[in-house]
Amino acid sequence: PDRHNKGQPIYATIDSAGKQSTKFVTDCSEEHANSLRCIEDNYTNRDVCQPFFEAYKAAEERKGRIAWREMLNEDSFSKMILFGIILLLLCYRSYAAFTSSTRHRSVSSLKATKPQLGLLTFDLDDTLFPCQQVVDDADVVLLATMRDIGATGAQKNMIYQAMRAERRKRAKPITYSNLRMRAIRRVLASDPGVEVNTDAVDKCFDAWLDERQESANRHLFPGTVEMLQAIKDKYPGVCIGAVTNGRGNPLMMKKIAHFFDFCVSGEDDNVFPERKPSPGIYLAALAEHEKRSSTKISGTNIWIHAGDDLAKDVGASARRGAVPIWVQINEQLSDKPPAYSTATKAEAKKV
Repeated sequence: PDRHNKGQPIYATIDSAGKQSTKFVTDCSEEHANSLRCIEDNYTNRDVCQPFFEAYKAAEERKGRIAWREMLNEDSFSKMILFGIILLLLCYRSYAAFTSSTRHRSVSSLKATKPQLGLLTFDLDDTLFPCQQVVDDADVVLLATMRDIGATGAQKNMIYQAMRAERRKRAKPITYSNLRMRAIRRVLASDPGVEVNTDAVDKCFDAWLDERQESANRHLFPGTVEMLQAIKDKYPGVCIGAVTNGRGNPLMMKKIAHFFDFCVSGEDDNVFPERKPSPGIYLAALAEHEKRSSTKISGTNIWIHAGDDLAKDVGASARRGAVPIWVQINEQLSDKPPAYSTATKAEAKKV
């Protein structure tokens, strides 16, 4: 039976003003749990789990269609992003027309200033796919790999406790990869039956990272592929890139790899520790665009950045010259700090 709740909260949360604060919540927990159990049991041959992945994907697509229909009377993520891009370009054209007319510029001059979409960048986590579901899948494979090499007592909470402990030891920023690898080493070392060495740590981390990419590819938000195709069709010359603080990489995701020209990560050697919201990561994205285009970003060759974080994506990219699109998919604004972070206190204050 369809256990979805027509896009309405299963348990409505009422705020102090008496208004419903809970947004669209639906129940795909059974399909998700079945997928995780299958991955855990068959982590070396995940192809057998495809029926569970398809069932979960279908449940998520139903959820997405219900929520977007309620909010926007639309069922397509692609239409939303594409509409935002077209609207921004129209606004730029209107502004160009206004400024040109007030300065009594010629028609030929006006045509010459018509803006074009030169660069389009996306955040990844919670913009193109749900971060928590992807990390959950990757954690299942990580634990299965750790147990396979002898750490039979390894548990998820041990990994995250070790990550918090490693983070508290440091005043300087640390990459997500380095933090997780240190946590893996710590948990492996806690099991007397495991010989801890670099190869063992690398094997576990690589298994986690591979599944992170595979899971992201499986859990792309409904309409993501269609949205990217529509953009390529309408703006065939646009350069498309990803700007992320984490280890997601669209070039490693089969469904969308062919749409992307580059991916800049906050862990790249030429970026870290200048990850979002620092300007360094966006400057690196602009540099990647310049490698591929003879035209720099300017008033007539614009850059649009889409992301879910108001500070790290919208504000930070705008300061570097981008026209931002704020993507919010079934998310609530919250002042609650994350359970753990690799950022320093100084970095957190900037956000």
